[in-house]
Amino acid sequence: MEIMISIVIFLYIVPSKMYSRRLGYKGVIMHPEVEQRMADDFADHLKETKEFHKDVYETYRILHNHTDKFKLKRLKPSKVVGEKRKITLKNNRKKELHLQTLSRKQPLLFQIDDFLFSDECEYLKELAMNSGLEKSEILEDELGAVSNYGIIGEIGFEECDLDKDKKCNTSELGLLFQKEYDARLNQLVIFEIMKKTLWDFNLDGFISPWEWNLKNLTTLVHILQNQKQSNPMIRSRFSHQTWLQQTSSKDKILKSIQDRLYQVTRLPKAIIQNNEDLQVVKYTPGGHYDCHMDTGAGFGKNSYLPCCHLKMDGECNVCRFMTVLYYLSDVEQGGETAFPIAGQKNITRNDLNSKPFEHYCSLSAHCHKSKLKVQPKKGRAIIWYNHYIDPRTDWLGAMDRSSMHGGCAVHKGVKWIANNWIDAAHLKKHDMLSWAIQEKERKIQRDQKET
Repeated sequence: MEIMISIVIFLYIVPSKMYSRRLGYKGVIMHPEVEQRMADDFADHLKETKEFHKDVYETYRILHNHTDKFKLKRLKPSKVVGEKRKITLKNNRKKELHLQTLSRKQPLLFQIDDFLFSDECEYLKELAMNSGLEKSEILEDELGAVSNYGIIGEIGFEECDLDKDKKCNTSELGLLFQKEYDARLNQLVIFEIMKKTLWDFNLDGFISPWEWNLKNLTTLVHILQNQKQSNPMIRSRFSHQTWLQQTSSKDKILKSIQDRLYQVTRLPKAIIQNNEDLQVVKYTPGGHYDCHMDTGAGFGKNSYLPCCHLKMDGECNVCRFMTVLYYLSDVEQGGETAFPIAGQKNITRNDLNSKPFEHYCSLSAHCHKSKLKVQPKKGRAIIWYNHYIDPRTDWLGAMDRSSMHGGCAVHKGVKWIANNWIDAAHLKKHDMLSWAIQEKERKIQRDQKET
């Protein structure tokens, strides 16, 4: 049984005409029309809840009456990078932890060694294997996209001719393959594609506008698929993953880890308890994940979609305020977590789409260029914030682009991690309704188990 209430959070993040943010400002500034649309949509959801799910509405009302008690917080860094401070825990198997500042800003990054016990790491890996590790969905999606003739055929010449010289050279074609098909191909493979597909019909080493539509799509698809399947290093992500339920679980170990996180972060317990499942990921040799944002707001191809939480009704973005990454194993060589644009100020969306950025963002090949990297160590946790806090609301603010990160290639050994994401919307009342709905669903699950 499910509660049929749509809780898509209608935060319309739209182009500059409707949405703007001053560089360096932590709050989100929205056009009045967008704010009104958000208010109207939320009012409709709340009315539906009050009419058909009175118990959910009552839970929401209680939460809303204590709005001032709910505030997002970011841990304060030490004055000196590398310094540690002790955190004493209550009523937890772990009695104390030591929080170390790795970066004071851009991004704000912390490290806690021995956050997890060794047996907890093994337990999480065992749960993941029992639940069935699967190849990352991104890989299957990419292969499907590559095999779609329509998608390939829709790419125009102007998207390859970046310097507007009426010629598409091998470097430009390489960037196109990287952007559209997530395939980082070397020059020899690109020359092979140009030759075998008849793309370079006159064999002058370039693709001219008149040659663009001469390509043999069947041959192109065949080469791209073979490259992706035989060489995982050319993909942006190569791993296996699964999800472990935390919130509704009675598992004592998962509950202990969740309580530990609550005491360290000092975030409202409701936001810790009402979040995504724990994602466990396994990287074998060659496994990697090129740089990306954990939060969906304000960047990427879905930048202008609303935020949503847990209930994926239609197309929407997940806004993740904070990321907590647990290392469940040591790695013999490689597998670092890298932040390639750490320390850079005023990063714009255009910067993230530039040639230089796309080049060193390929962490499978350019991990060494990242100034900020964290070595995997069993039991270690690292914490960073994908968003600032809006000073006007004490809730989710602007995105911190410097939190862009990725996993460097594993060269030797196996890397296990778990991602614990803390989601938030830009408005508290949206989250509160989400929490109320989830509480009702947990009650339904408990009742079903008892019967």
